[in-house]
Amino acid sequence: MRIGIIDICKQIEDPRMDRKKVHKMETIIYIAAVLCGTQSWNEIEEFGNAKFVFF
Repeated sequence: MRIGIIDICKQIEDPRMDRKKVHKMETIIYIAAVLCGTQSWNEIEEFGNAKFVFF
């Protein structure tokens, strides 16, 4: 069974307050990673770790 990128991003804990959630965390991470030019799972992980405080 293949796991999609959105399914993997859903596993990331969302630290935001419920009332401030406008968009799903997995969608934000996916779009941000793609826009920043990541091309592999490792690059997406590195991006997420580098921007942890931002997210």
